[in-house]
Amino acid sequence: MSSDPTTEARSDLHKEEEQEEGDDYYSYDDDIIEKWSGRGIFSKIEQMVLEDASIPHYLTEPPLKQFTVRFFDEPDSMCCPCTLPDTEKSIHMRSESGVTKEDLIKAVTRELCGDKPPTVFSAENGYSDAESSDGDAEKDTAEKKTKEHEEKGSKKRENTEDGRNGALMYWSDWMSKGGNSPNRLAYLHYLSDEQYAPEIIMYFSSYKNFNRRVEFVEKKFGKDGEL
Repeated sequence: MSSDPTTEARSDLHKEEEQEEGDDYYSYDDDIIEKWSGRGIFSKIEQMVLEDASIPHYLTEPPLKQFTVRFFDEPDSMCCPCTLPDTEKSIHMRSESGVTKEDLIKAVTRELCGDKPPTVFSAENGYSDAESSDGDAEKDTAEKKTKEHEEKGSKKRENTEDGRNGALMYWSDWMSKGGNSPNRLAYLHYLSDEQYAPEIIMYFSSYKNFNRRVEFVEKKFGKDGEL
């Protein structure tokens, strides 16, 4: 007894469709199992940093309780962090026993991989977030402060959302000060209530310029970022 030619035709058509679609075809009814997590990658990096004895445990000697980090876009030329405009802090860390490498890597990972893109401030269009030293800030009216706050929020959104500033870090530097010590000495900037903290500047680049910026830094400062 011969089979139904209509059924055979449908079967052959289904096979042809499967061959054309190949391995890239999945039905919405198929269960897709998630096997990879970006957080797992950063957790591994964190563990490597913590276990590497060549990386000092504390960020400063002696250990300090407060620390700040600022994210900046790539400057036109490598420059001292002291020449960058004042902006809001990207990260503020505090630990009563002293800020450690674990505190730093966790804070940076959280900022870069949070629920929204990190704010990378523009070195060219940065804005001031510092109070004037002569006490003029105390004379500001509530209306002026509100306006400044709105302007800062607007610029912060522009820096984050306009797509010009990438989120790939290619270099970092300390806000340091001079001196006769053979070691680099951290510059302590004013926070509030007579409290001071060291600061790290992290430089970010767009994806298309990342390799170029890394090569530039390695050529000028060496692969370890040292002069």
